[in-house]
Amino acid sequence: MLAAKKVMEKTDGVEFVMSGKGNLGDNLKAFAKSLRIKSNVSFPGFVSKRALPSLYASSDVFVLPSVSEPFGITVLEAMAAGTPVVISKTCGVGEVIRNCLKADYWDADAIAENVCRVLDNERLAQKMSEKGRREIGRLSWDRIANDTIKVYDKVV
Repeated sequence: MLAAKKVMEKTDGVEFVMSGKGNLGDNLKAFAKSLRIKSNVSFPGFVSKRALPSLYASSDVFVLPSVSEPFGITVLEAMAAGTPVVISKTCGVGEVIRNCLKADYWDADAIAENVCRVLDNERLAQKMSEKGRREIGRLSWDRIANDTIKVYDKVV
């Protein structure tokens, strides 16, 4: 939320969507209000799998600033939709993907800087979108299964 405020201070017309279910919704809304950014942040709650692709595709950047996310499938979903991603260095998916921008979870300035880099640089955003989609292709279950079979074939 602090990073969102910093982005809004640098970029006009920015809006954030914080989706998901959980018990922090009211706290996040109160925090947004205390930062005076609530009018630029929407909290739709749970977003259905059917609605997610259009939400990702309509976003300029997807941010997952998780302190402890074992993997982060939402990052892959956003990349598949062609949305550039910014993640925290502690997000497990960061060990698997390369076409993203990373920052320390506790560093709101660095997260905001990465978001602004994407928003302010159309060429970077397009490059991340294209490379992200290609990268997702190599992470499909079919491809992983075929690669595993090839390894077994070489061993036998």
